[in-house]
Amino acid sequence: METNDNSNIPNSNENQQNSNNDFSMNASILEEIPNLQTENSAPDNSIKPAPRSIPGWIIGSILTCGLLGLVWMALINNDVQEFSQRKTRSSAVVILFSIITCSIYTIYWVYVTSQELSYAEENNKLRTKDDGILYIILCLFTGWFGGGWIIVFALLQNRLNIVSKS
Repeated sequence: METNDNSNIPNSNENQQNSNNDFSMNASILEEIPNLQTENSAPDNSIKPAPRSIPGWIIGSILTCGLLGLVWMALINNDVQEFSQRKTRSSAVVILFSIITCSIYTIYWVYVTSQELSYAEENNKLRTKDDGILYIILCLFTGWFGGGWIIVFALLQNRLNIVSKS
C-alpha cells in the first residue's frame, strides 16, 4: 500500500508568506540605507575629473614602452568628456584608430580634446586656454614616436588636474 505523504511538499500559502516576509525584510534594509544625495553634493553640471600623478604616468609609460600611455590617453579622453558632458567618442575607438593610423589620429585627437577641454572650462566659468595648435606643434617637432605624446598628455593632464582642484 502506498501512502501519500504530502508533508514534504511545501504549502503554497507558506511560500507566499515566506516571500512576503523576504520582501518586507528587503524593504526594511533599503530604508536603513541613507540617501546618497545630500544637500552638499554637487549638481550634475559641475562634474570634475580626479587629479592624477603626472610623473607616475610618465614613468609608467616609459617603463611599459608606451602601453600605459594608451591607458593614460583613454583616461584623459574619459575625463574630458565627463567634464564637458559631451560623449563624442569612446576611448576604445580613440585607441583603436591611433593604433591603426600609426598615431596620426592621435594628433587629431589631441587637438579636438584640447578644444573640448576649453569648451568645458568656459562653461564652468574657469580660465580657458586653447593649446590645440601648441599640442600639434609639440607632437610634430618632438617626434611623435620619440615621446612627444608624453609631453602632450602631461600638459592635458595638468589642465585636468587644475580643473579638479578649482
